[in-house]
Amino acid sequence: MSEPVKPKILVVEDDPNSLKMLVRILTDRNFEAIPIDRSLTALESLENFRDIDLVLSDWMMPEIDGVELCSRIKKKPGFQSIYFILLTSRELTEDKVTALNAGVDDYLTKPYHQDELVARIRAGLRIRVLQKELLAMEKDMAIIQLAATAAHEINNPLTGIIGYLDLFKESLQSGDSKEQLLGYLERMSKQAFRIKDIVSKLSSLKEVRTKPYLDRMQIIDLHRED
Repeated sequence: MSEPVKPKILVVEDDPNSLKMLVRILTDRNFEAIPIDRSLTALESLENFRDIDLVLSDWMMPEIDGVELCSRIKKKPGFQSIYFILLTSRELTEDKVTALNAGVDDYLTKPYHQDELVARIRAGLRIRVLQKELLAMEKDMAIIQLAATAAHEINNPLTGIIGYLDLFKESLQSGDSKEQLLGYLERMSKQAFRIKDIVSKLSSLKEVRTKPYLDRMQIIDLHRED
């Protein structure tokens, strides 16, 4: 039986002693700590840590501070919703406002209690799990809406093609005129182009707008005009 995956936490702290202490606290609580002693190094090597669950960073650091680090991380694709906890000795309200406006999710002042730090990390990880579950639900719903829309929109022209194909076969067996046969082929062609147009609209969607369908389900409105 495989062991549970440990949550991965990126720890950014320029002071060696503080960094070691944070790593020890996290390791003792069964977290996987990834220590980095320079903020720019953390930013530059972020692509190597796409599976991290949370960032724990000091505020005051050379190069770029923790607030700027948070702002830059959250501008990177795939990291917009990463949970970011800031550690600092700053206690002024305006400092907290500055940090939160930059995208910091939680703010802990020094000296902090180890149990409080761990509790805030666990709270952040719970939020992270909920975010991932919500994103998965949204993706599932988008797939369901796309499938329902395709089925609804394509069903009518597809039924038309099948119907005209049956008539074409009957006419062929009955020896009907060439004009009659060509008429059925033309109608089938029109229905086929309707399907092609529907697929083109679905594949080029930039903004999804829905409308009610069966059993309170929503489907994509392909015919709405702005």
